[in-house]
Amino acid sequence: MIVDATGRAYVTHFGFDLFLGAPPAPSTLLCVEPTGEVRVVASDLLFPNGVAITSDGGTLIVAETFGGRLTAFSILADGSLTDRRCLAQLGNEPSWESVHTLLETNFAPDGCAIDKENCIWVADAVGGRVARVSSDGRILEERRPPQGLGVYSCALGGSDGKTLLLCTAPDFDDVKRKATPQAKLFTTTVSVPRA
Repeated sequence: MIVDATGRAYVTHFGFDLFLGAPPAPSTLLCVEPTGEVRVVASDLLFPNGVAITSDGGTLIVAETFGGRLTAFSILADGSLTDRRCLAQLGNEPSWESVHTLLETNFAPDGCAIDKENCIWVADAVGGRVARVSSDGRILEERRPPQGLGVYSCALGGSDGKTLLLCTAPDFDDVKRKATPQAKLFTTTVSVPRA
């Protein structure tokens, strides 16, 4: 979820129960107005996950984990989204035959953060890394946590906005992670601060 400058919240959701093995299904992106009204602002998303808004408030970017891509939308004055486009195809789009085939991608965009140059730091849920992706879709930089851990989200913060926080765990199996908590947070310094 992300909240824009007007107080609108844009909320992603998987669209199916991944952990109980439900058949894969496309999902929607929801907009929650400050009044509490909820509406669908985008559909047919392939497991929308991380979401970011550019510093000018004009573009929303969503990580489609099982589409292997970052998808961008222009934000209209009423919060609606238009002009859907692929910002970056980071990995191959897997087959949607079953939950198991979803893992056939080589880059699964997950949680993300945007910097002052409108580049996206995005976690790769299958590759154990975060990548900094330019506004024209190029991977400019990568960082990996120690110990071969998976990275599932990231954030930019710190007093100067240049601390990149990596949210890591050995894997994303919710049963294993509940039984044995092994998540770790790591930080690294980057050159461009948060938006």
